[in-house]
Amino acid sequence: MARNYRVALIGCRSRGTAQARAVTQHPRLELVGICDLVPERLQELGDRFGVGARYADYEQMLREQGPDIVLIPTATRLHAPLATAVLRLGYHVDVEKPLTLTLEELDGVLAAQRASGRHLVPHHQAAVHPPAKKLRQMVQRGDIGRPLAARLRNKGYYGGFGI
Repeated sequence: MARNYRVALIGCRSRGTAQARAVTQHPRLELVGICDLVPERLQELGDRFGVGARYADYEQMLREQGPDIVLIPTATRLHAPLATAVLRLGYHVDVEKPLTLTLEELDGVLAAQRASGRHLVPHHQAAVHPPAKKLRQMVQRGDIGRPLAARLRNKGYYGGFGI
């Protein structure tokens, strides 16, 4: 039988909202706690997705909720310090891209990951965007031959998701 996973979310802005939506729609995931420093965002996201465990302190959330996975869709400048801290506390981490802003930060995050023995996953939502799906279909059908490398560029939703 497949295992279910308890998920905690740090950051309730637009990417946090998108991740909360994905978690709550997945049959094997449960959103057990959310954290944000802005009370209005915390309240809105908690109400929208039915999450009662709401925190301004992520360490308290992790202690009290004991999640299997911690999502970090915060401002980019917070990715490295939060990922490092959460790994050191012993949790698996899924963090938005870019993972870090500098190579020194990357060294620190990777050291924390190795020391913790936990998984660190840089989250790249573009893997499921229409251009990526279209490219995958083209490769599977043999439309473009065997690719050696691919680079997708698009203008986003309003640009028509062009390849």
